[in-house]
Amino acid sequence: SAGTTLPVELRTRGFAVTAFRLYPNSGPASYDSARAALQGGRVAIIAASVRATAWRGTITMPDSLAALITQSAAAKPTVLVSLGSPYLINQTPSVGSYLLAWAGNAVTERAVADALAGLAPITGRLPIALPPTFPLGFGLQRPRTCSGSSRC
Repeated sequence: SAGTTLPVELRTRGFAVTAFRLYPNSGPASYDSARAALQGGRVAIIAASVRATAWRGTITMPDSLAALITQSAAAKPTVLVSLGSPYLINQTPSVGSYLLAWAGNAVTERAVADALAGLAPITGRLPIALPPTFPLGFGLQRPRTCSGSSRC
């Protein structure tokens, strides 16, 4: 269910949203549909949920998803929202904005929508290092930029 609340919450805040879902077993046709959906709009927001799996040895997203995000980032402003693993940025270093939400649940996704809409400040700091670019404690600070009376 991760990722289902975010598009609804962004629409509630006045944003036009085209949502699509990809799964680990999604094939080429699904990725073609995703590419077509990403062509619309001025900004792409891609929420990814990757869960740790015992004995797998890595916490990564499928290479096809990382490639899709990289293609999007080359074409337009793209925000990658991680609803879990902080390490996704290692697969998509060219993405312009990266927001760590740490969990894929309705409460977290509402908070992400508030942050993206400017209704809540962004104040987090990394509790871990994400080598080679982001040291322990790295984070960007952005104050609340919207009063909530209309879309900002």
